[in-house]
Amino acid sequence: MFKLILDSYKMFLRSFPVILLFAIPLLLLSVFSIWIESSETVTRQTLYFYYALFILLPLVSVATDICLYRRFFNYSIINPLCSLKAYFLYLLTQLALGLVASAPIILFRYILIAVGMSSLSSFIVALVLNMFVGIYLLARFSILFPLIIQNKVPSLKSFSQYTARSYKEWMSVAFLLYMPYVVFNYVITNPVLNILVVNLFAFVFVCFNIKYVNTFRLPTAKAATAADIVLPATPAVKAEATPVVHKEKKKPAVKKTTAAQSSPRKTAAKSASVSKTATAKAPKAPAKKA
Repeated sequence: MFKLILDSYKMFLRSFPVILLFAIPLLLLSVFSIWIESSETVTRQTLYFYYALFILLPLVSVATDICLYRRFFNYSIINPLCSLKAYFLYLLTQLALGLVASAPIILFRYILIAVGMSSLSSFIVALVLNMFVGIYLLARFSILFPLIIQNKVPSLKSFSQYTARSYKEWMSVAFLLYMPYVVFNYVITNPVLNILVVNLFAFVFVCFNIKYVNTFRLPTAKAATAADIVLPATPAVKAEATPVVHKEKKKPAVKKTTAAQSSPRKTAAKSASVSKTATAKAPKAPAKKA
């Protein structure tokens, strides 16, 4: 993970001219908003535009991020509105992650003030504690942004597997990438310089998300085993006509019977005929003299 963080900073510095070019509308609107806040005399039209900036700035920020993602992913069309579904999904995800990242600060500060800590001390402690909760979740779930641009939004289970790095690794991302952003936001006192540095440094997160997505792949469905694979039916090959040989029916074998096995009637009749023949052929005996 440390290598990805280092590569993200290198990518940010190497691509800074491109990032600055795409970020010009966002920077101009941000500086104009600061100028209105610090100005003593403001016209009614300027004040209306200042109120409109509360809606316009998040929309322009999302458009800038999408343009950079599409540029670094080598899309032929850079227009952030070419996919309205991806645009509004990106916007809603950004707002949701913003709430997730800031809600622990409010909770920790409320608890610390209730314990008896001063307002300033409770805010500083809550800010530090939030690095282990809110910023950790922000660093991990920000990987959704490039997946939204690529139309690869995974299920919660797949995303959990995809970002299943150790807590220590994600904390290194929180402290080495997001902690400087928080520090710049509170340390730089000049409003114009603050808004310029903070907005430009936020694009380091874009570089990290791109590096993460290009390094790791989303988990795919389990490959089918050999038993699960159904091969397509092959067309039957027409065989050459072969002569059909009809087998001759075998005649039932005639069972030979012996004389002893013949029926009793035939045996009796045969015996009778033999005795008649013997009687007919026998010579007459000579008459006895008186």
